Amino acid sequence: MAEAEQFVFQAEISQLMSIIINTFYSNKEIFLRELISNASDALDKIRYESLTDSSKLNNKHELYIRIIPNKENNVLILRDTGIGIPKTELVNNLGSIARSGTKNFIEALQSGANISMIGQFGVGFYSAYLVADCVQVITKHNDDEQYIWELSASRSFTIARDTDNEPIGRGTLIKLFLKEVQLEYLEEYRIREKVEKDEKNDKEKIKTVEIEELNKTKPIWKRNSDDIKYEEYAAFYKSLTNDWEEQLAVRHFSVEDNCEDLIPEYLNFIKEIVDSEDLPLNISREMLQQNKILRVICKNIVKKYIELFSEIAEDRENFAKFYEAFSKNIKLGIHEDSQNQYKLAEFLRYYSTKSTDKLTSLKDYMTRMPEKQKEIYYITGENRQAVKNSPFLEKLVCITKEGLEIDEDEEEKKLRKEEIRKYNYLCKQIKEIL
Repeated sequence: MAEAEQFVFQAEISQLMSIIINTFYSNKEIFLRELISNASDALDKIRYESLTDSSKLNNKHELYIRIIPNKENNVLILRDTGIGIPKTELVNNLGSIARSGTKNFIEALQSGANISMIGQFGVGFYSAYLVADCVQVITKHNDDEQYIWELSASRSFTIARDTDNEPIGRGTLIKLFLKEVQLEYLEEYRIREKVEKDEKNDKEKIKTVEIEELNKTKPIWKRNSDDIKYEEYAAFYKSLTNDWEEQLAVRHFSVEDNCEDLIPEYLNFIKEIVDSEDLPLNISREMLQQNKILRVICKNIVKKYIELFSEIAEDRENFAKFYEAFSKNIKLGIHEDSQNQYKLAEFLRYYSTKSTDKLTSLKDYMTRMPEKQKEIYYITGENRQAVKNSPFLEKLVCITKEGLEIDEDEEEKKLRKEEIRKYNYLCKQIKEIL
């Protein structure tokens, strides 16, 4: 290897790294998402350049990201065939996080500064130090030689022309020398679990060292709904929710707009995927910031769900299942969502004296009302049996029809039996005459 150049960080690196590692990220596994995201961006850049100059690919046409665990040396390797990084950018970008060297910069990070000010790799690259003591970046750009960048727990990093490692052709290879307490990330199941969770919507095929494709689920929400079979929706729903049953209904739509919480609490039984551009993130990229775009998205999502409920209501049998499971959510929505409460009220169902075992809507009930009927009487209770036994209904029961039951005490039962015995002979005589 050629002689290494040493670059000293100007900022208080120990304080800065402490902020990144201990403040920005609530869980350490997020490092894998960040590094894969950077690799995916590198693939996008070389793909874009090759559109106008095919020679940029240099006969290395396959674009991929590979994750290779090396258990012997406790090293996790991420390899991509993206655009690579020239030496000048290694200095300027991988060192830019500390280059500003001001207290204001650290304070800005602590208060949630925009992540775009951190440089090309941003905070995401430095999340590698959540699990690694030392990180090496071996990279080759088409317009430069192969270089190696290295930073361990110190105030400086080194860059050298790489003559010791095998030529990588084009792209970047990152070696994470894992901490003793983070060796779980060398296990296949741990890598698979994290990649399949975070990268289902990534354009590239994420593979292990055995070149096994992990993100097999394509972004179904980007496809035309007319081309998607019911079985595909069912498989996607199960992979998204870990539910063993199939979904009751699906609503697949696109909102062409710059669209608190994405959906209101009363719709928490719905599992959804929202694909949108330019949503503002906090500095750790773990949560969305409050924004008018989100409020527009929320409004449109609720609108589409109400349309979906209307479609379900067209099938009585299907809606009966829906109502049995989620009627409380609909009622909560009427209480909480003043903007849509009248639309939601159309989905309420009731028992009536005519259909004691089947639910009816207010609209259906009104179609059966006589023309002279001006009022609708109702009674509420914990359940149907409690309402049926309500004393308020006794005056409304016709005594000439079967079904009226009058409770008797022991004394009344004894008197009634005595009367039956007393008049039994007379009743027989009258019966014979008639």
